[in-house]
Amino acid sequence: MTIFGFSIEVYFINLGIAIPTFFILRWLTSKLTRKPIRKFIPWIGTVVLTPIIYISMLFVWIWSIAYYPDMAFNEVEWRNNPSERYELTDDLIESELLIGLTKNEVKELLGDYDYTYDENHWAYGIGHVPALFNIDPSVLDVYFENERVIKVSQQET
Repeated sequence: MTIFGFSIEVYFINLGIAIPTFFILRWLTSKLTRKPIRKFIPWIGTVVLTPIIYISMLFVWIWSIAYYPDMAFNEVEWRNNPSERYELTDDLIESELLIGLTKNEVKELLGDYDYTYDENHWAYGIGHVPALFNIDPSVLDVYFENERVIKVSQQET
């Protein structure tokens, strides 16, 4: 059920935020302000602060889902945790560690590839990169030209 384009849950969440916000503001204004102003500040503050708090909570929630540590490339971690390789790929791409290596050197460093599109394009599974609507696993693409790595990138499958 939606009201004005928002599901009913949004209104209940905002109500859950508004009630404690009102009482906190009422308590603060009773300590800090004169009597005539005391009646209006909690109401105005609640109306203004409730959507701000709600949106802030959404941003924190989205950030916490999409966050993952960006670690330096480590060959042991790469081989032992295939489902968490995405933590190592940023460093692997940015440092250009693979650029210029031969196919055999890449196999020694990263192991056997998981997918191949042709003899000059290998892909290594790196797991599911944390993101809000990410349901597909990602891969590290390694491109070769004349038997040497020319490009390394990451993509969702």
